[in-house]
Amino acid sequence: KSFAKRYGAKNLFALKVDGESMNREIPNGYTAVFSKDLEPESGDIVAVMIDSESATIKRFRETSLAVMFEPSSWDPSFKPYVFPKNGIQDFKIIGKFLYATSECI
Repeated sequence: KSFAKRYGAKNLFALKVDGESMNREIPNGYTAVFSKDLEPESGDIVAVMIDSESATIKRFRETSLAVMFEPSSWDPSFKPYVFPKNGIQDFKIIGKFLYATSECI
């Protein structure tokens, strides 16, 4: 309730984590809550649509040359998505991570 009051209920959404690519930060099976209207900064965790597919959760990094969405997993087989700034930008950040919980919300 405090997050709805602070950020506005219409600006919040939740995703059920299904996978291990962010398991250092958010365990598989948890529910991650995001704000739609907060501007992410490099280093923040975000929900992002890549190639117009389903949403994924990754750490956002931005440099002068590229935008990257990095996994944070104990499994090194997960690789980042990298979009050169002078290339195709087929992604849309849909929210900035606020918190995760194992409880039903």
